Amino acid sequence: MRGVLALAAATSLALAGCGQDPAAVEQDSGDEALPDPGGTEQLTAPEPSGDQRSHQAMREALRSVYDAATLTDTNDVLPGARDLETELQRLAVDPQECKQHVVTSAMPVPDDALIAAAQVSAGESGSDEDDSESSGGSEDAGGSGDSAGSSSGPLTAGREATVMSFLDVEAAAARIDGEQEGVENCPSYTTGRSSGSDGEEGDGVSTETTMQEEPVRTAAEQGFAVIREVSGGGSTSRSVNVVLREGAQLVTVSASVDGELSSDATEDAVEAVQEEAARVLGEVSDEDLSLEEEPEDDSGDDGSEGAGDSGDGSSGEEDSSDGSDGSDGDGVSGGSDDGDDSDGDQG
Repeated sequence: MRGVLALAAATSLALAGCGQDPAAVEQDSGDEALPDPGGTEQLTAPEPSGDQRSHQAMREALRSVYDAATLTDTNDVLPGARDLETELQRLAVDPQECKQHVVTSAMPVPDDALIAAAQVSAGESGSDEDDSESSGGSEDAGGSGDSAGSSSGPLTAGREATVMSFLDVEAAAARIDGEQEGVENCPSYTTGRSSGSDGEEGDGVSTETTMQEEPVRTAAEQGFAVIREVSGGGSTSRSVNVVLREGAQLVTVSASVDGELSSDATEDAVEAVQEEAARVLGEVSDEDLSLEEEPEDDSGDDGSEGAGDSGDGSSGEEDSSDGSDGSDGDGVSGGSDDGDDSDGDQG
């Protein structure tokens, strides 16, 4: 059970943003547990209703992208929900106004939703052969999960992904709106353990979390990205987090980062994590959420090469021959390499 709780807590804290339901937490209470919408007897999830997807469908969507992940769903989390609520309520959050946001966001099963989660540790991204192939462009497209959850650039192989399937579009939209609002209102906060119901400080260990929203290009109906940094206990961890929504389905993916991110590396990392999230969301929503390639680079390269060719030679035939050779050698092969990489990444 502790393992399930740890996985649920790690997955649900991927963003540590703000939830959309302030009534779910007693703001000024340091020891009261969150209300249990299913009651004390509900230890298994209800059957899907409304726009909700089944656990099997959500698990299959996650497995299609993260083939070596450890998977859990609502039924794994509900039996320990009260213990997790108690632990979250013991958190001391500064500023205090962010506590209900942090707690609500960290609850693994939102109201009106069923969930499935995947966790890939840095050492469990697949076989060694999968890792070596995926780092070189993932030519092995036979296993659609080989290219995801593996190290690439600043991203490590560590992933935490969650599918939340809501009763209706309004509930899903409210959830992602609340998460994004939380990032805006609580970009930096400190959390620490308090012991018992008196709210006194516990072990003295605290963590500081900072979040920076980043632009994300996506074909989904809604989406945003966050660079999250958590410092505490003498160490600092960073992650790139993407949240996407299509209809009543919501997907979050958190990818751990090795070291600091430059501006260019941040853009590339957000794009890579968005692609993974879009693949999962596309599977669970039955939509094609792949992005069309932007033709800007190709047109710019062709134009510059053509200008260079026309100015180099004195003979029209030689110019034409040189230009075609250059196109066949540099432009076409370079373009096809880029296309192969893109196809491999998208599975």
